[in-house]
Amino acid sequence: FERSSTISVKNTARLMKTAKKITKGPLAGRKRSLKCVGFATRDSIILQPPMTNEDTAATWYSADEFALIGKDVKSTIRAFRKRRIDRPLCARGLEKYMSTKLHEEKKKREQTHYQTIFTEQQRQQAGGSSNPKILRMLSTVNSQWAVHNAIALARKDEREAACLTNDPEVTHLPRTKPAPQPQPSGQPTNEYGSDSGSEDVRLSPPPTM
Repeated sequence: FERSSTISVKNTARLMKTAKKITKGPLAGRKRSLKCVGFATRDSIILQPPMTNEDTAATWYSADEFALIGKDVKSTIRAFRKRRIDRPLCARGLEKYMSTKLHEEKKKREQTHYQTIFTEQQRQQAGGSSNPKILRMLSTVNSQWAVHNAIALARKDEREAACLTNDPEVTHLPRTKPAPQPQPSGQPTNEYGSDSGSEDVRLSPPPTM
């Protein structure tokens, strides 16, 4: 644990330098929604009354429902991998299942983020201080990949939506400008990584309560 903490402290210092550059960069002049995010300065204990069986059934998926969802997801992923889906459908939300490599990279980023925040919180608690600004800056750095990825996905959605403007089966709203013509594309490429052709489809188990 000591070695892990030492590495995390070094990572925290490195991320702090990056955070300062980001706050002074091109994004500094934009209106930031981060001002709406805060970190509690003290612990709170909220007592939640126990859920009844009816509440549980109405709130959580049952094991049978999870099995049906998993079966549908697996069949959809296999269809995308084998390119049996010829219509412009969207695989949004299934990206981490399309490629083992992408799934592992996502898990690694999440673990690094949590470890960085926990290490900084422990450092502040050990020193008897509380500095939410540092935690916000670390979260800003750790979320940069997600921000850039969201922008890239939005641009991709925009291009795909433009290609659907001439689809007779899609209901269109009145437009004030002519629809852009879709650009000719070459051979279809796999956007989910080099290992996405594998038949192995693994889904994460549902959270246990």
